[in-house]
This record gives sequence, C-alpha cells and structure tokens, in this order.
Amino acid sequence: MSQGTQNKSQNSDLYDNLAKVVVKAKQEGFSSSQVNSFLEYSQSTTDKNELFVFIMRQAERGKYTETARLMLSYLKDKDMSEIRKFIGLLKWLMDAIGNINVPSNINNFESLIDLYIKNVNSNPSYSGHSKYQGGSHGYSRS
Repeated sequence: MSQGTQNKSQNSDLYDNLAKVVVKAKQEGFSSSQVNSFLEYSQSTTDKNELFVFIMRQAERGKYTETARLMLSYLKDKDMSEIRKFIGLLKWLMDAIGNINVPSNINNFESLIDLYIKNVNSNPSYSGHSKYQGGSHGYSRS
C-alpha cells in the first residue's frame, strides 16, 4: 500500500469513527460541553491512560458509556496528538450538529455530511449554535 493510500485510509477511518461516535453521543444525550471537558483534560496531561480513566469515570457518571466505549476502542492505540485531534474534531462536529436530529443509520462521515447539508438546505433559517461567532473553540491544528 502506498503512503498516499495509507494516509487516505487512515483519514477515512478517523472521520468514519467520528461519525459513529457522534451518532451514539446524540442518542445518549452526550453534549459538546462534555466533549470539551475531555479536550481540556487531554491538554493537561501527557498520559493517555490517565485521560482514558477520566473518560471512563465521566461516562459512568453521565450514562454515556456506549459513546465512551466507541471512543476508547478507536483511541486506545493512538498517540496523544492523534487523541487530541480526534477529541477536537468531535467537539467541532458536536457543535455543528447540535440542533440536528441524527438518525442511528448514519455509519460513516459522508452520511453525516449529507445529513448536515440536507438540514441546512431544508431550513434556510438554520444557523447552528448562534453563540459561536467565530474564533477558536478549543482545538488547534498546531
């Protein structure tokens, strides 16, 4: 497998896993602010296992264990940079689809994008979360 093909496959895997986590998160009532707590904690530690314990603890307290299971299944073999990227992208996605009903049959990133486009196109007044008017929302590509 060429490097470009491998990167494309890894990227697809990242975004498809994000879509699966978003679907489960919406079903379990998991919020963008809860993702933000994961992101903040990830930025305060270099130990991914410590972060995983935090995620498990928060999941049990908030009753979003399936969301945590999906996250941890994907993240357990990743380094902290990849973990932070995933959590940051998850936060952005949760913000973006906050007002959209996400059906359980969404199983890849392309389907999630299609759902977003459909909802934005079918509702011209849709503005997502008006409280976010630009700027950084906790994720940096650095």
